[in-house]
Amino acid sequence: KYFCIGYAKALFKQGRLKEALQILDAMNQKDIRVSSDAYVSLLQGCINMKALTEGKWIHDHIMKWGFKPNIFLGNTLAHMYVTCGSVVDARFVFDKMAERDVVSWTVMVAGYAQH
Repeated sequence: KYFCIGYAKALFKQGRLKEALQILDAMNQKDIRVSSDAYVSLLQGCINMKALTEGKWIHDHIMKWGFKPNIFLGNTLAHMYVTCGSVVDARFVFDKMAERDVVSWTVMVAGYAQH
């Protein structure tokens, strides 16, 4: 499990997003759950590369498997959407968050200011 997640993170850092997503898919098929920290790292790769499609795929993966995002993961998802220009999706994440903090609000205010 840890090797696969580490390998996926390394691929993301190298810009090989599709290959990293294939690893997540393979883990999913073997019922291996990915941690929120791993998702945050992968989403950071999407933020750095403004890779909206891949970020949405990760978000779909999180939702499909019933993973309950913590506040840090929720903030990272919203940040990814804002950075990639999708304020509507960021708002969807924001509205679904069970808990919000100053970072959550700052991401949304900045997103509306930018777009």
